[in-house]
Amino acid sequence: FGVDEFPVLKENFIKSIRNIIEKLKNQNNKIIIDAPVDPEKIVALSKIASSIIQDKKTSYPFNLFDFIENKSNNFQSGSFTFKNYQKKYIADVVNSEVIVDDNNWIKNSISTHLKNSIISRVLKLPISYTYSSTSIEELLQIITMQISGIEEPILLVGNQKIKNILRRYKWDRNETMPIHFKNISNDGYICHIDKSEVYDLFFDDIDYILLTSKSIFESLSLYQYENSQFFDVIFEQKNQDDLVGDLVFNYQIALKFSENYKIFRFNLNIVNET
Repeated sequence: FGVDEFPVLKENFIKSIRNIIEKLKNQNNKIIIDAPVDPEKIVALSKIASSIIQDKKTSYPFNLFDFIENKSNNFQSGSFTFKNYQKKYIADVVNSEVIVDDNNWIKNSISTHLKNSIISRVLKLPISYTYSSTSIEELLQIITMQISGIEEPILLVGNQKIKNILRRYKWDRNETMPIHFKNISNDGYICHIDKSEVYDLFFDDIDYILLTSKSIFESLSLYQYENSQFFDVIFEQKNQDDLVGDLVFNYQIALKFSENYKIFRFNLNIVNET
């Protein structure tokens, strides 16, 4: 063929390769669409999620409770959903891709969800007393005074200004405040004020502080499904021809709190200077 024909031949060759790739892709997609979900891969995902409970039992806020396996009549249903999860990871086909080896993204997402769910329940507990101040120093002094009268106190901080100040004390010591730091690796640990552990409430829209006794947290129980797993995993699709769907981790949790302890709420009301 002539030199002038080469560009046309090259373009036709590229088009044919693209068509072959597209056909193979469509064939592979059809195999995935037609394939059922592999139950063994669903069980594997359930085990991955359930391992979080064992990993996190000693971490805040899970460690505030006594962990009791499957021993409650007051379970509340909950779920966490991964939207647009690709079916190819769980399809029952010979050439199906295996579940991603790095499962940290699943663990981290579900762990954060459970942590937030537990803290949300704590935030709904009735408040016994409320204190407000426009001074950070005054509020910290009031908190310190209240801590001294509580057995096994724990302080949960939502206000970002207070959190920043407490963390800064690690490098900028203030002898007037009984603030110190222990070698606690728990996610959320901020410091100690006197004998009280201080933890982060994690929510950006919570601007107050709670003080109570650790004894208020009695037990945490999770229902065990088949194969002794804490999660019932299902894959839901809006349309059967979709390549993605919702991967749903269902669970049932029961939290028990003591009614014999008071909860103090502290508000920092900063007046904006004009």
